This record gives sequence, C-alpha cells and structure tokens, in this order.
Amino acid sequence: MRDDLINTLKPSEDIDWDNHPAKSVLLTVWTIVKWTTLGVLVAAGFTLWFIFSIVFAALGEEEYKG
Repeated sequence: MRDDLINTLKPSEDIDWDNHPAKSVLLTVWTIVKWTTLGVLVAAGFTLWFIFSIVFAALGEEEYKG
C-alpha cells in the first residue's frame, strides 16, 4: 500500500507539460496567487508603517509638550 501511495504522488513522466491543455490554466492560477500574495504582503507592510508612524508621531508630540 505504501508503494502505491508513493507512486501516485510521483509526477507522471508520461505527461507532456509543454503541450498539456491545463498548462495555461495552471500558469494563470499561479500568477493570480502570486500577485495576490504579493499585494497582501505590500498592503500589510504599508498598514504597519502607517500605524507605527502615527504611534511615533504621537510619542514625538508628547516629548515636545513636556
């Protein structure tokens, strides 16, 4: 049973991925996932930067007020 599972997880060498009809679908999905992930990471970075800039600006104002 273990050998059957290992054989099903191995990539099939009979598939010609250059001419496979699902190649464009897989590339499209990968591109969407990649750019969505990058967009979320950039948005999270800007959000953190915005929060920290507000916090440090407030701390700076408190120092000047004495």
